Amino acid sequence: MEQFKAPPLLEEELFKHTVVADYVVKRTVRLYSDCFVTLEDPVKKPDDFRVFPLHHAAALVPPTKEGIQRRKRHIRPKGVYSLTALAALRGKGQPVELYTFKLECDGAWDFRFCFETLEQAQVSGAAAAAAAAAAAAAAAAAAAAAAAAAAALARLAAGCIHPA
Repeated sequence: MEQFKAPPLLEEELFKHTVVADYVVKRTVRLYSDCFVTLEDPVKKPDDFRVFPLHHAAALVPPTKEGIQRRKRHIRPKGVYSLTALAALRGKGQPVELYTFKLECDGAWDFRFCFETLEQAQVSGAAAAAAAAAAAAAAAAAAAAAAAAAAALARLAAGCIHPA
């Protein structure tokens, strides 16, 4: 396998204990701007990695206590970070939906990354486009009604229309 040439890290190595879907793999995870990479052992096996691309519109989503508790795995030993990748599409250029949870030893704080899949982004974009089109149509109808009213007032002022 050829050496992975990655851009600078966004974060430090985040996780030592990784949960992908419903099975456990002990790999180090590194988060980049357009992908995340899992490595079995970065020192002893630097060329043993897996790359999971991310959608370009990936965004950081604030956590909710319920969401974190609902997805938390009990296999995580105290003080070990965990990552849950849901619906990870490992194909070439495929975006992934990725939820990660970082839990401190004392449980004082936690956070979650959420990256939407390409399909979710397309649905969101289509809904936004439909809403914009509806707003534009409403604005055009209002402008047409205002123009018709202005024309009627102009004809009335010119004496073309006699009020009843």
